Amino acid sequence: MTADDIFRTRGVRCGNERGNALVVALLVLMVLSTMAVAFVAVTKTEKQISGNQLRGAQALYVAEAGVSEALTRMSLQGSPSYIGENLHSPTAGWGRYIVLGNGGSFGDPEHSLTESDSLDNNNNGSIDETGEVYPEVPSSQVGLQDAIQYPWVKVRYKLADDAGVTRVVLYGDHDNDPATRPVENFVAGFPVLIVTSNGIRSNADKTVEVEAVKVPGPPVPGSVYTEGNLDCKGTSFHIDGSDYDPVSEEIVAGSTPLPGIVATGGLAAVDCNVPQGWNNIEGSGAAPSVATATFDIDLAAYVQTYGSMADIIYNGDQSNPTTSNWGTIDDYKIIHVRGGDLHLSGTNSGGGVLLVDGDLMISGQFSWYGLIVCLGDVDFTGGGAGIHVYGCVMTQGNMATSGSVTGNADLFYSSATISKLSDLSGYTVALWTER
Repeated sequence: MTADDIFRTRGVRCGNERGNALVVALLVLMVLSTMAVAFVAVTKTEKQISGNQLRGAQALYVAEAGVSEALTRMSLQGSPSYIGENLHSPTAGWGRYIVLGNGGSFGDPEHSLTESDSLDNNNNGSIDETGEVYPEVPSSQVGLQDAIQYPWVKVRYKLADDAGVTRVVLYGDHDNDPATRPVENFVAGFPVLIVTSNGIRSNADKTVEVEAVKVPGPPVPGSVYTEGNLDCKGTSFHIDGSDYDPVSEEIVAGSTPLPGIVATGGLAAVDCNVPQGWNNIEGSGAAPSVATATFDIDLAAYVQTYGSMADIIYNGDQSNPTTSNWGTIDDYKIIHVRGGDLHLSGTNSGGGVLLVDGDLMISGQFSWYGLIVCLGDVDFTGGGAGIHVYGCVMTQGNMATSGSVTGNADLFYSSATISKLSDLSGYTVALWTER
């Protein structure tokens, strides 16, 4: 083999190797391109998934905002924003739609079920007529430029069958026993609400449903509850656990009385300085109607709970503050004297909850509708037309009740005034589901 032959052979081999390298390079480039395309596709898919999840979460938040509007407006009795009826006498079948625009309720897939539920849903006296649906009320957002998009929110009562009759389910203190927790029942409390809300965000559509309850006011054991001693002077006072109507000032016919006094120390904690005074403590059982508390009520917790919602707060000792804005029998207020004593003389009145961290002394004419909670001592001395409380007085300390020459001290239990304390609290979500 000549040198030229060798050169030609080697040249051929070198050329073949260069072709193989090109093929390999192209294959590698194709694999990398495929991986890049796949990576871009996966990234795009993940981005879409992430976007869908974000919009889904946003739609869920929007639906929850609709629930919030419904519960807020159902808690504002007496306000122009209130959308409910009288919660003390609920009507089976009642309901409302909150909508951003007329006809928004047609977005509810269960919109027409009320046409065949055997109830009067639109309060026109007819049952199951064609087109019978819950009436619409405009959302409080109507007119706002950046309205949250919950197109419809449905509010209605929870219903259940009771001996073949459809009734509104209530939540409250069915047995008026402070030792038992509130429960769902048919006899006492406020209606349990079911709220269904639809939320939309771009292409995401979410619906949530909640059950909500209005936490009842504290169950009271009697007309007076004391963890100290109670000293009753004279015979002008009157303590009665019978259920009084605060308007007629008469005992409600057929009502069940509570004890006049419930004391942690029992009868031994109560003293009347004249024998006739015992007859002025009435209620369940024979006079004197005094029961021993089976457990200590956490009055400090009552003060903390109601104090957090106080309409008027006084700091430190108070002597004869202005009481003209302390509420009425029809417009309850929460008054809190924080970290001090309260002394009232002259003529004063109010309604709602009166909280006193220190001692409470009332030496003039005084009328109160609702609950009085005192963490110190209480001294009622009457005067003028006397002291009249329709509801309940609770004290952690000692209590003195005496009439004066021209007045008296009447402490009467009233379920009507106590039940209205629940009006002061809003609805609370008890159960939440996504539909």
